[in-house]
Amino acid sequence: MKSVIVSACIAVLIVASSIACELHINTVSQKLLSINERVTQAVEDENYESAVYILNEISDYVNKKEDILSVTDNHEVVHNIEVNTWELYEFIEGGQKTDALSKCRVLSFLFEQLPENYKIKWNNIL
Repeated sequence: MKSVIVSACIAVLIVASSIACELHINTVSQKLLSINERVTQAVEDENYESAVYILNEISDYVNKKEDILSVTDNHEVVHNIEVNTWELYEFIEGGQKTDALSKCRVLSFLFEQLPENYKIKWNNIL
């Protein structure tokens, strides 16, 4: 009977921590989307100096949250964000508005999809 109670407690802890992690990842995703919207607006206004400054916020935030973003074994997501961020830097510094806006959209997609990898689903559990 003790083993059943201990197993039930462990299961509850796992589900609770998964829910907490999912909520936190949603917050991180929304913050990154918000910053990316500001970058996009700066690029649309051709204010490239401001865009680089705001893009630094994304890099800093991703670096700060890298541990939580790497909770799953899928480090490719963080890698894709970093690669696309560096490409966006180059487009902004080159004044390539169309390419920079395209990269902003790619980053938005990656930030929107970020919580999908952390949702509690049977295929993520099994």
